[in-house]
Amino acid sequence: MGPVRIFLSTGELSGDYHAMHLVKALRAAAVTQGLTPQIAASGSHHLREVVDDLWEETADWAGIGILDSLRVGPTVALGCRRIMQRMQRWQPHLVIGVDYRVANLRLLQAAHKQGARTAYYFPPVHWGSTSSKARKALVQVYEGKGGERRKPDRFDRIAACTDLVLLTYPISEGEYRRAGANVHYIGHPLWNAIQSELSIPADEVRAGFGLPPASDDPAAPLLVGLFPGSRTQELRDIWPVMRDWLRQYGPDWPQVTWLVSVAHPRYRSRLVADIDRFPPALRSQVQIIEGMAPDQLRAMDLVLMKSGTAAQTALLLGLPMVACYRIGMPPVLGPLILALSRQLFLNMPYYTFPNLLAERAIVPELIQETCTVAGLQAAVAPLLSDPAARDAQRAALLELHDRLVRPDAISRAASMLLDLVVPAVGGADT
Repeated sequence: MGPVRIFLSTGELSGDYHAMHLVKALRAAAVTQGLTPQIAASGSHHLREVVDDLWEETADWAGIGILDSLRVGPTVALGCRRIMQRMQRWQPHLVIGVDYRVANLRLLQAAHKQGARTAYYFPPVHWGSTSSKARKALVQVYEGKGGERRKPDRFDRIAACTDLVLLTYPISEGEYRRAGANVHYIGHPLWNAIQSELSIPADEVRAGFGLPPASDDPAAPLLVGLFPGSRTQELRDIWPVMRDWLRQYGPDWPQVTWLVSVAHPRYRSRLVADIDRFPPALRSQVQIIEGMAPDQLRAMDLVLMKSGTAAQTALLLGLPMVACYRIGMPPVLGPLILALSRQLFLNMPYYTFPNLLAERAIVPELIQETCTVAGLQAAVAPLLSDPAARDAQRAALLELHDRLVRPDAISRAASMLLDLVVPAVGGADT
């Protein structure tokens, strides 16, 4: 039996991280099945460490909002074309899309036509949207007024080009089944990834930063993380708000050690330069950390982070947080574009993962106009000053933990994915 050729497609650093852990699980599962995996991918620095060949670097593929998506569109389109050409030559047995629907739907459709087995890991789900007249009118045009849709929706399209859909949120399973997808809810694999990376006790991590163990004493030293994001757009639009808030209000909290996370090495010089301009007393309280190591997160008392995968990690660790997000808009057309986006796509009751899952406001979230220095101060100050407030949020987050966690999510996913290709590989002339 020849090697099992597997290609994974990601488009953002969060997908790159999840795919890295999936590759490790695939290699482990392959050993038990007597298979030799040959794995290629599109991704970034996480996948680069574990795959045999990285076809495309996708750190620049992330785009949020209409304008940013238009900016990265040509780069993504050219990258997808190159990937599809290489797939034709390489003939993978299995192609796995990880999140990032814009590119992965096209790649999975192409792979399906080539005869590869296909799967979606972290597939799109329906979190809810606006019920505005504009949205309803758009849906009517798109789907038709009758009982049958004139055009397939996202679930139909994914079902038509996949052999397996591995659902990672307890949402939209019914929509995928209605579309005829072979869908399985496996639980959120992030918990398995976190567990595999936890190795240092929280008290030991805190001691490394010169802090005592966590305490309910309001005057006790605190360890607080700032996670501005992993996309260039997020560093441009979110980090300045966090930076200015920290410069203005950080001195009010001399008992706090602030940890600023660098999500990708290319952002380090920007963050270091900004922090170096802080007043000396505040600068002495701030340290740079790399990425989002679970050991460090578990030791923190509070995190300020952009809404996204970081919030999912904090939820699973029961870590109190304040979440924020904003998209930069041009001064003239910006308000119109934002209003249109909200009417058609973005008008949801909540935007942060814990709040969406709980369907109530557990985590303070600052979105667009409210993502300001003043808004951040109003949300953060009560949590910094009151241990009981942090404990209350922690308890609410841990209640959601059990809805997401399955102890074997990643290993089960790997086994199901390899089961797709064993018959083909066994009978293939490789």
